[in-house]
Amino acid sequence: MTPGPPPRTVLTVERRPPSGERAWLLSLLPGFPLLLLVLRVWYLSRQDLQTMLMVLQSANPLGLIASLLISLIWALPAMVLSLRVLFLLLLVSGASSESWLARAGIRTPIWVSVPAVLLAALSWQLRFLPTLLMITLVIIGLEARNRFGAGDFATAATGIAVPVAVGVLALIWLAPAIAQAATSAGEPITALLLLVPPLAAPPLCGPIPARTARWLLPGTASLLALAAPILLGNSYLNTPVLPRVAITFTTTTTQNGRSVPVTAVQRGSLVSVDDQFTTLLDSLGQVHFISGKSITSQALCSTGPQAPTSTVSVHGWQVEQSALSWAAPGPRNTSADPTCRGD
Repeated sequence: MTPGPPPRTVLTVERRPPSGERAWLLSLLPGFPLLLLVLRVWYLSRQDLQTMLMVLQSANPLGLIASLLISLIWALPAMVLSLRVLFLLLLVSGASSESWLARAGIRTPIWVSVPAVLLAALSWQLRFLPTLLMITLVIIGLEARNRFGAGDFATAATGIAVPVAVGVLALIWLAPAIAQAATSAGEPITALLLLVPPLAAPPLCGPIPARTARWLLPGTASLLALAAPILLGNSYLNTPVLPRVAITFTTTTTQNGRSVPVTAVQRGSLVSVDDQFTTLLDSLGQVHFISGKSITSQALCSTGPQAPTSTVSVHGWQVEQSALSWAAPGPRNTSADPTCRGD
């Protein structure tokens, strides 16, 4: 009889009620988005409690949540795929572990990686797509190694042949951008982001020593989990949560003992509008109440996409642009309105 394929590596987790520490953690997780929203309004209010309360009272919660989702849409696939790679490396390395990484990996369905890859392909910037390609190839190779064993043809194909072939094609396509980033553009970080992932995919498709994997992989996952709130918070604090407007209104000033009407422009974040006043919050955190009767015109100061800081492009595709922003129609630029200048 010919020997069958080697048995698949399986990690088992005892089914038991959550411990006190895990129960507290699970109860606090839903409050993290709420904490981000409160911090964003507190940051917008320049740490003034009364201003923060006014903005929270007037702001639309759906608008705050929408800005949170748009600004952090890249984070969910990044966390899911990173933890999946670390768990599969732990699995194929034969390192028995009772860490939270093993428990989370076993309880996460395999199919979750597919929508995570698709979402990342749409929302990640071009300079991070080689990393996404590497992660995808590593997940496929490690899954094949775990299911079919080290000596199977499918394992050799997905763990060696496919990563090498795809890596070579990716490097050929990215070569002009890598050369531009490393030389004329002077952007070594961008060059490394485009160069290293296609080269790193084949080595990561194999196991690492079990003794090293037992402490390295859970430790890396823990560091990622600790760094995630800091990265997410920093990203969200720079996201606008109120519309920027420029309001032209009429006021009076005293000249030679007489009241003379003058036209003024106030730019800021629109907090609320009612029958009496329009409330604005300027960039210094000052609140302005403008009488509705004195307003002559309003302009929405939509500046469109943020200007790129990198000059590197790949066949006309700017490296700071995602596939979603490249394919979707861009907003109409109204920053040419004279009242919005200086905003």
